[in-house]
Amino acid sequence: MDTHPYVFFDSMSEWCTDINREYPNFNIVGECWYGTEAGSAYWQRNSILDTSRNSHLKSVMDFPLQGIARDAFTSQTDSWGGLNLIYDHLALDFMFADPMNVLNFLDNHDTDRFCCPNPPTWAFTNKPSHSIDNPWDSPNLLRDRNSNAREQAKDRRIGPPRFSGRISGRYD
Repeated sequence: MDTHPYVFFDSMSEWCTDINREYPNFNIVGECWYGTEAGSAYWQRNSILDTSRNSHLKSVMDFPLQGIARDAFTSQTDSWGGLNLIYDHLALDFMFADPMNVLNFLDNHDTDRFCCPNPPTWAFTNKPSHSIDNPWDSPNLLRDRNSNAREQAKDRRIGPPRFSGRISGRYD
């Protein structure tokens, strides 16, 4: 449910209850964009952070993980940083009423791609343009900027998938 907390709490709680009653195996994931674990945990069903009311929202997105994972994979791991940031974050799962129903969140349509500050140009155009700054480049791709570069990319399993033209929509 996009922007779950921005709608009236009681209305959303009632809606989640009705959906869960009608479709007990259906899972609603709430987009609760907060920078702390407590901010996200508050919105999960049966939250231990506010027992006076219940959102009836089974799953929430782990938005704090997004920034933490980016920092963890772009910095040196030591006693306080790098991959230890992820460990410290996961150690706070006790705040969630049901940690197994927290959706790991790394990126979506509202954010940059995870660990890819410069998205591949083929995602936006039919003409590849390559630069040294682009992490998707390789020396072989830099040599040839025409259709041959696409064939080289396909051989190395990078670049856009090629549609085979079959009705099923499968890719080569």
